[in-house]
Amino acid sequence: MSNTESASCDPNAVWATVCSHIEGLAIASTLVGLNRLGVFERLQAGEFLEQDHILGSTASGYGRTALRLLYRMGFLSLEVHSERRALSSAGRSLCRALPAYEALVVEADDGVFERRLAAAELPPDQLQLVSDHRDGFRLGRLLLDIRDRAQDLGLPPALPEQLNQEIFTALRRAGWANTDRAGRWRLSEAGSWAVRMAGQYRHVLCYRPLLQQIPDLLAGTVSLAEARSDRAETHLDRIADIRFSGEVYRASCGTTVSQMVAAMPLAALSHVVDIGAGDGTMLEALYRDIAPRAPGLVAVAVEPSLEARALLKDRFAAADIPHLVLDGDVGDPTGIARLLESHGLPMSSGLATMKSVMHDRAIRRNELDPQRTSRSQNCFIGAKGNALPAALVEADLVDCLAGWRSVLGPLGMLMVEAHTAPMTLPNRPTRGLVVALDATQGYSHQYLVEAEVHLDCCREAGFRVESRPIGEAMGYPTLTCAWLQPA
Repeated sequence: MSNTESASCDPNAVWATVCSHIEGLAIASTLVGLNRLGVFERLQAGEFLEQDHILGSTASGYGRTALRLLYRMGFLSLEVHSERRALSSAGRSLCRALPAYEALVVEADDGVFERRLAAAELPPDQLQLVSDHRDGFRLGRLLLDIRDRAQDLGLPPALPEQLNQEIFTALRRAGWANTDRAGRWRLSEAGSWAVRMAGQYRHVLCYRPLLQQIPDLLAGTVSLAEARSDRAETHLDRIADIRFSGEVYRASCGTTVSQMVAAMPLAALSHVVDIGAGDGTMLEALYRDIAPRAPGLVAVAVEPSLEARALLKDRFAAADIPHLVLDGDVGDPTGIARLLESHGLPMSSGLATMKSVMHDRAIRRNELDPQRTSRSQNCFIGAKGNALPAALVEADLVDCLAGWRSVLGPLGMLMVEAHTAPMTLPNRPTRGLVVALDATQGYSHQYLVEAEVHLDCCREAGFRVESRPIGEAMGYPTLTCAWLQPA
């Protein structure tokens, strides 16, 4: 973007920069971790190498996920009809900037980063990319805080009074801030657009505890299983994460879900049960859509997070909505069905829902069917940091879905699910969102598959599927809404 504000602001250019910021927040620690383990040194040999040779002693599951991210960003080339990889020309340029990324990850002062970046002598496009990655660290949290404060107070977005010169200079260089005639700092038109888009930073920022551990996860010196086994979930800010999920629902999903619900026969419905209810945004919206057609409707929230359950109870009590809040896990449909039955709410008279929960299940299948071929191109990490075969993950998804089919009533389930994008898609400005999603979900032992793979698994599990895409990145749906009815 221009260093000065142009007469007409291009929101698409602002969005592309925001996506680059998000990509930088997601990828920097991966680059540093791989470099510390000698991965880039081996890649610079100039030959196509087998994946295991590239990774060396790197923990296999995390390492394969890291190489996928490099390939997604265009830093690796894949040999035709082979799994061997080599650095692309962009990847070779990137190697010169690795010391600058090290300064970002260890939070050195900005002068260290600038000197190391200058010494890299990058071509202009790579220089802009690395600078955008740095600005994600500088500006992401600030822009999100400005957005949240403006929304909370009902005021136009404005720069905080206590803002240092360095950050203002970064905003101005991006074209997002300038000075008025009195010399006061203010957001430009482009900056106001950046603040409107800043909610997208929340996802990657809430995973900062995880992303800061990536070098150690790659080296095998820490275990994420310990953090994930603790209900406090120290690998992320869970409350920020569920807030982001609620924001995504309001911005992208609500209209589609309401349209699908409107076509359902709901007069005899006694309850709607949301599995992994988060902050209750989806469940409350569904209750308000359905309650006029289903007298006596009860909203049931099933949520494993203790903190979230407390928020849900407060939310539904304040809204005067008949409700029940329960602990439960998406991977235990039979247990949830029994729990509901004990409260007089059988699944046979209810509608189940979930949003972005199925991919966050624990893998329960241990054996791989040798006859099964995989379709997903994603990389998956087991509990011990090992790489999981895609065919096993897909079979486990079918198992979990079949478990739900066995307990659901005739209305079935309304499922909003997140997806990764195929590796074969062209590079587009929204690449940063896909890179961030692949990093946060992959490294945290979550199991995103492509939309088509997910829907095929639903059919294999015995559901009739009516689906609609929601949102996109790189031209591919990152969310789908599917009405799953037992066949």
